[in-house]
Amino acid sequence: MQNLFEELIVEASTGKVIIDDEEWPITFNTRIVDEKNKKVYEDDDTFSTLIIKDEERFLKLLKKYLKLELKKNRKTPKFYKDKTRNKLKWLMAYLFVNARCEDFDDPDEYLRREIGFLEDETLDYLEKEIVIDAGKPFKDSKLVIKKELASTSMEAPNKINLKFTKEIDGQEVEYNLPSIYYGINKGVCYIYSIITPKVKKEVSEEEEKYQKQINRVLYKLNNGIQKRETEEYYDYKEGKTEYYPEGNITDVTHSFILSLSIFLSILKRNNINKVKAVPYLPVRYASRYISAKRNKNKERKRELLKRNNDIQTNATNKFIRTFRRLSAQDNNIEIESYPYEIDEFLTVNLTDKQKEVENELLNEIKNKIRER
Repeated sequence: MQNLFEELIVEASTGKVIIDDEEWPITFNTRIVDEKNKKVYEDDDTFSTLIIKDEERFLKLLKKYLKLELKKNRKTPKFYKDKTRNKLKWLMAYLFVNARCEDFDDPDEYLRREIGFLEDETLDYLEKEIVIDAGKPFKDSKLVIKKELASTSMEAPNKINLKFTKEIDGQEVEYNLPSIYYGINKGVCYIYSIITPKVKKEVSEEEEKYQKQINRVLYKLNNGIQKRETEEYYDYKEGKTEYYPEGNITDVTHSFILSLSIFLSILKRNNINKVKAVPYLPVRYASRYISAKRNKNKERKRELLKRNNDIQTNATNKFIRTFRRLSAQDNNIEIESYPYEIDEFLTVNLTDKQKEVENELLNEIKNKIRER
């Protein structure tokens, strides 16, 4: 394992990690500052640098992490040569693809947290989906909640899938809500992303009609938000200024608000009161940047660089805005700190105030989960 890890960090320092004869633009530097074995693997000092202070301890934690990953057997790409070796290298590589800046400074603590994610069983009861009557506000639909293991290419090991279903004329139709990707360690839930599932290529006429009905319902999540929005946002909307206020709480996808509200309600019901949202993963950003810069077509290069910035905007501004929006509508959700005020996380407290949520839809679904 040590030799494979050294191979990885040598390749990562050049931004060209080879797995199953395929090149991946994964890049980070490594400095082993252990007194027994000092080594430096770096090419570009603008990228993240992994600092290993005690190599023996680090490798021991890495071995434990890999053993747990192999036991979980999460979905990975299909490898054609030396499958076990390539899978281990993939798992090591994506461990650092999903690391924060602070994780590179303290990889031992990062590994302990990732190990904790894999060992946690808090929401395992949701592996057998549960069905909740969502009530009249949601067209008498059923809310289906299910936990699944996420692919190793995703930012977190677990995801919660959510959807509304209803039987119409003997046919079950559904409306998929965004999935939440997360990990839980020591009573703290770390949320990495909120992602809309792939849209079906073909839907029946009844299902299309049902999805439009739910979309109209979700617009009601805006009720009451107007009085909480800033004046500068309305100046922008009315064309009085070209400045777009990133701090607004209106331009948030409705389904994202509902998914996050449902998930936080589930956490609270399971005595998880602290949530940390992860808005930035440097190696993911750098990988897209490298791919763009290596493109020889100038037009395509510009497109890819713009796309990378757009992806990062979604991963930071819109992600944070979703939490801010929900906390504005639900007084039981308090933002404790924003990224880089204390650490890299957006930290949220789920309080015990049990206050009514002013928005009818959010209040209804929250009460349904609390009562179950």
